[in-house]
Amino acid sequence: MDASSVTSFLQACADQQSAPLKSMPRIKARPSKPKKVTATSAPAPRPKPSQQPAPPHHRKGKVDQVGSRDSLQDEEPLFEAVEEVEAEEDGDQDEEDEGGDEVEL
Repeated sequence: MDASSVTSFLQACADQQSAPLKSMPRIKARPSKPKKVTATSAPAPRPKPSQQPAPPHHRKGKVDQVGSRDSLQDEEPLFEAVEEVEAEEDGDQDEEDEGGDEVEL
């Protein structure tokens, strides 16, 4: 192509002589409004399997179990009451039997 044929080429394009077009060409820079996106609904949450709640624990930390006075009296006593006179006599007999090797602190 040379400079003299350029003007005739441009005129032929404007008149659409050699290549007929079906529609007028348009340039879209951007659409006037963006398309609205419809959000899909979230799936329904699954129902939790029905379970009976665990029975509550009745522990209150480190608390001693205390019974009634009657139950304490019914149980076997931890200590026996000993008279002092008998205790002194028993202590003297033990020392004589062992030879006095023990030292009282």
